[in-house]
Amino acid sequence: MPSLNYPNSEHSRFGYAFIKSGYEDVQDDLVRDFADNGLEVVHERRLVLPARVIDYIYRDSMNEHFYPAMRQHLVDNPVTSMALYRDGGDAQEVLLDLKFGRNGRESLRTKYAHPHQLVPDDEVRAWVEGNHPMQREVTRLLTQNNVFHTADTVDEALRTLQLLGREYQGYYGATSPCASRMGRLGLLFVELEANDTMGENYGEL
Repeated sequence: MPSLNYPNSEHSRFGYAFIKSGYEDVQDDLVRDFADNGLEVVHERRLVLPARVIDYIYRDSMNEHFYPAMRQHLVDNPVTSMALYRDGGDAQEVLLDLKFGRNGRESLRTKYAHPHQLVPDDEVRAWVEGNHPMQREVTRLLTQNNVFHTADTVDEALRTLQLLGREYQGYYGATSPCASRMGRLGLLFVELEANDTMGENYGEL
């Protein structure tokens, strides 16, 4: 899929993230941390990610041994899906900084990590081989025990938001409290639709 590659443009003002199941108790604090870094939540919805959207978001992991269990966990548990806007641009880069603790920004995954017992090496090996007696539970612990997921690129962020609009009729309602921001996002969707290559990576999943 060709990259959008529009640095310092309207595209870079938008980002995508979702707060994972089990972290509802820290959502308000997390959103405040986003705001402190110039990120405004312009659309938010509690939902179960459609299986086809999960397959797009995690397409690089689809052949990994843990993917079926991780996918099922996401299908079974709602997340808080968010479109974010940063007036100064680089919204997705800021989200990645906050994910990994880069460029002088605090890692929010570390800040909001739930305490848990480490999985011993021998159990990790059994999990990798698909032989752990609690395979699904260990998959959730190792892949989902962090507060939020974020897209890796502006392109991925916009296309994920576009796909959610396709999957859920009326997903972007006209009553959004950030109507002007959402209107700008809608124009970007029109641009994506005009030169859409999503089918090769999404439509056949």
